[in-house]
Amino acid sequence: NSGKKEIQTLAKGWNTWDTFSQLSYAFLPSGIDINLAFKEYRNGSILRNPQMYQTGQRMILGAHSDDGSYTELEVEWQGMIFRIQTASDHDQFIALVTPLKTDSLKPPVLIAEAGILWQLPGTVSKSADAITWTTPSCTTSLFSTGYSVRDPYLNTATAYNAYRLINEIGLSTGRHYTIAEIKEILKAKSEKLARQKRDYGS
Repeated sequence: NSGKKEIQTLAKGWNTWDTFSQLSYAFLPSGIDINLAFKEYRNGSILRNPQMYQTGQRMILGAHSDDGSYTELEVEWQGMIFRIQTASDHDQFIALVTPLKTDSLKPPVLIAEAGILWQLPGTVSKSADAITWTTPSCTTSLFSTGYSVRDPYLNTATAYNAYRLINEIGLSTGRHYTIAEIKEILKAKSEKLARQKRDYGS
């Protein structure tokens, strides 16, 4: 029926489809997922699957388009603040993670975990620093503007890369995007969303 077709039309592309984490970004219909987490080294704690109103953290939600083409939020945790901006470039995902305030003793790391959600078919493979998803509908890989670091105590059960958050880190699928390219796309998507809000009077 028309309702089912409308849902199928809307439920596609990159968006925050996974409600278990504010920092999970999934692609439909394949179900490939990028889940972002952070580790700090003063106490060795990890922030994974954050949600609004959880104790020990503070989240400030920014702009979020209905179709997931642009999202923005800030996370305050363990005395540090991170800004996460994401956008879609056609069927590719891009993100910019900016440390606004960090621990000066040892910088935290950004953990990018790769998975496939909802028991959908597919595989995730890791070779050196390369992570690749293979599903019946698509194959893509994860790229970063940073260099991955080794930490055997990240307590993750899936393929991942970890990046030292000294400066902003860019993530992308499909191909390597430069920081300049990522910022240009984020700016365009953010401005488009702002225009749409003005047009609708919000």
